[in-house]
Amino acid sequence: MSSYTTTELKADVDELKKFLTDAQRKRVKELLSIEVRKLETELSKKLEEESKNGNASESVKKATTPIVSSGCSKTITNYGWDQSDKFFKIYVTLNGVQNLEKDQVVSNFTERSVKLQVNNLNGENHCLSIGNLHSNISPSGSYHKVKTDCILLMLKKQDAGKKWENVTPVTKTKTDTPASAPNLGDDSDPSAGIMNLMKKMYEEGDDEMKRTINKAWSESQDKKNAGLGEMPM
Repeated sequence: MSSYTTTELKADVDELKKFLTDAQRKRVKELLSIEVRKLETELSKKLEEESKNGNASESVKKATTPIVSSGCSKTITNYGWDQSDKFFKIYVTLNGVQNLEKDQVVSNFTERSVKLQVNNLNGENHCLSIGNLHSNISPSGSYHKVKTDCILLMLKKQDAGKKWENVTPVTKTKTDTPASAPNLGDDSDPSAGIMNLMKKMYEEGDDEMKRTINKAWSESQDKKNAGLGEMPM
């Protein structure tokens, strides 16, 4: 065990992750990822040792477990998913999330789990926790993006090219379906993802939601038809 403290190790891990985010060359990313994993393993062992000795400081506990520090008042149960060869993507819809400060959105990853906490959004702390993922991911290569009314969790697959049948190796549920994943520009047909999302919202929404979607759809069709009518013969 090295002589570095848990606080120093945590700072080293955070700084290396910043370098990893900015790195462009594949070789550099691989080397940084290896070093991050080594330090994370060392940090984990150090924390375990301190915990056994009763010496783990409260500041370190808060730094390494930000997900539970603020508490959770609302559990996120609805989300969509999609995937590419390198990443498994989870989409969480939260209205107005783009207006929060950066540190109000926190994500944690292990090889087989992902946790997300969004603090003080409309007075509530929204939490998503998924364990027993379908396959192993690379925690150091995983991250989140905040979009307009949406958070995109990017889970980097350890086995690139391997297709996941689902988020977890269990039967698909209503809240766990690829059809609900909104398209954010990764596919060649952006309208397909939007149509799937609108269909899901309509099927699961209340009367007010259905009236809103019907109105939006009607106005969209009117504009489309008007545009077609102006085309030269």
